[in-house]
Amino acid sequence: MLYSDDLKIYQGEISPIVSEAIQEIKKHFNRDDLKIYVWDTFNIAVAAEFKISLPSRGSIDNLILSIEPVLIKISLAKYPERAPTIMSDRKNFPKNRLPHLYYSAEGKPAVLCLVRANLNQWFSTVTMADFLLVGSQWFYKAATGTLLKDNNEFDPVRLENNTSGKHIFKYETFRDIVIDNNRFVSHFPMALILSCIYESQNSYNETFKSITAIPFVTLEIFNNSIKQVFTKIFSSKDSIKVLPLYSLLVWDNENLIENYYSTNLPTTYGELKIFLNLKGIDIESMILNIEELDIKFRFYLPIIHTVNRPKKVIGYDGNYEFFTYLIDLPDEGIIGLNDQTKICIASHSEPFSSKIATMLSNEKREVNTLYVGAGSLGSKIIMHDARIGKMNMGVVDNDKFEQHNLGRHVLYSNKVGKNKAEAIIDEVKGFYTLDITSDLLYYDKYVSDLEVQKTGIVYHPQRIKVSIVRRVKVNHLQRMKVNH
Repeated sequence: MLYSDDLKIYQGEISPIVSEAIQEIKKHFNRDDLKIYVWDTFNIAVAAEFKISLPSRGSIDNLILSIEPVLIKISLAKYPERAPTIMSDRKNFPKNRLPHLYYSAEGKPAVLCLVRANLNQWFSTVTMADFLLVGSQWFYKAATGTLLKDNNEFDPVRLENNTSGKHIFKYETFRDIVIDNNRFVSHFPMALILSCIYESQNSYNETFKSITAIPFVTLEIFNNSIKQVFTKIFSSKDSIKVLPLYSLLVWDNENLIENYYSTNLPTTYGELKIFLNLKGIDIESMILNIEELDIKFRFYLPIIHTVNRPKKVIGYDGNYEFFTYLIDLPDEGIIGLNDQTKICIASHSEPFSSKIATMLSNEKREVNTLYVGAGSLGSKIIMHDARIGKMNMGVVDNDKFEQHNLGRHVLYSNKVGKNKAEAIIDEVKGFYTLDITSDLLYYDKYVSDLEVQKTGIVYHPQRIKVSIVRRVKVNHLQRMKVNH
């Protein structure tokens, strides 16, 4: 059975550039009789067949056929800025057993992932013939078991274009919680996570960040703090950019390994309950247990499902893959949940950290540095070092950031009126919200006043690198001891 059997022949108009693409496809397959179907309102699909050179004993696990029917989807209005996609035309294509496929719902064709880079950007550098050749190579690699060349690691499910919202969290934080079986309560394999959402609008395109697990023994402290925050929010007419949020990280008791790809991810709360129950996770009982502890879920309830893979997941330091299901709660909260309540999948993004900054810059600067002056020149030097992951710096400046400084300074108008040293350190700390930033310090004073030693660890002149970005007297620097 083919998906194209259910499609209608396209009889509308075709632009010259799309017509040219169709001619290139016909030429590649040496077929003038290729049928063109209506895929949806905005796309057509050209039906074709790849002839695959299989090994003498057939493909690995007989997953790939010698002739693979495909649908090449082309945007009628946005081609070639929007790249075409290659989909399997087979309804029995084993998409839950093969990597390098984009996630597609049950009843929808498997979509080939041809490149790791942005598909649209890549397609702008190749011809249609090159594009189709890569598609043919994909099937050959699938037949010979060579789709993966990443040290035999596990390819994560590719959710591109099938997600709503962004979930920012440190992979290692969730990984360690699961490995250590760090449960919120002993009878459920789950952890309660403190998160925050960055927009107060009710939308499926929210960005939210998970910060830390909440131990049961400190639940009351967290709960009271969040209640106070919400009381302040709802008594204020000001718009709120950050809202506290509770999330649930769940895993199965047996920590069973899954080596197949889920192709029928849930879209409603009822489907989610069934989906997780099949994996040994009673999500409904978990949510009710949390509710009994007087934990109030507001606006959203993110459920992070842990999947144990047989190998290290590509791009991450561990075998776990995490899926975030975002439940848009009704006004009455948990009590208003029903099986028809809609959920969406949020994509994962790692927070910017000193570790990532160091990796991207290929630089490592660990020397304690005191920057004297945070003006137009100093701010640029400070910000450069901060962006490459430097986390042990002090900045001294007794001047305020004024309107005229906007012409040459790295800071923006939201910092006007603040001390320059304080403002730039605050900006740097904003990069590294999940890192320890206690070694990022500012001093709102003259550099000559820093010779007075306070309690704690100190910067000693012989052990620090001093970046002079403002004229100061040498004898002050020679006598300087700075609280670190």
